[in-house]
Amino acid sequence: MQSNILQHDHDDLGELLHDLKLRLGQNDLDQSFQLLDLFWAKLAIHIRAENLVLFPAILNAVSSHKGEPTSEEARAAVAVLRADHNFFMVELAEAIKIFREVQAGSKSKDHLVEILARVNAVAERLESHNALEEGKVYQWPARMLDPTDQGVVDADIKKQLQNIPPRFE
Repeated sequence: MQSNILQHDHDDLGELLHDLKLRLGQNDLDQSFQLLDLFWAKLAIHIRAENLVLFPAILNAVSSHKGEPTSEEARAAVAVLRADHNFFMVELAEAIKIFREVQAGSKSKDHLVEILARVNAVAERLESHNALEEGKVYQWPARMLDPTDQGVVDADIKKQLQNIPPRFE
């Protein structure tokens, strides 16, 4: 079930990213900043759910699981996904920093091109990242966990996804 929860979240994040890129392309400063801040926060929440719930559940289960994924495959996939998560957060944090400097007047609007380039780099890497998650990783718990354990993982993922910063409530 969590594959549907997290895939749905991917869809929501994809729509938000599309809107962000559109507004940046239109040089809409106010709306772009709000969308960038929201995208960064929602992606961080999604990443938190994976890092705190999904990945540990997979790595704990794979040690006693026979068949696919192998322990090596699961560990390698999680390592790639965690590296991607770090990349996303660093790039978006830098985009936010530049945006704040533009808003404060210490950088010109010309720096919106740099912000858009960072957002596009995140968007490009998200494509392969999401393909790995949706095509493999999100399917693994159903193969490795019994229904009770899977229900606990699903509930914990939902809880993490609903735990949003107060400024976005």
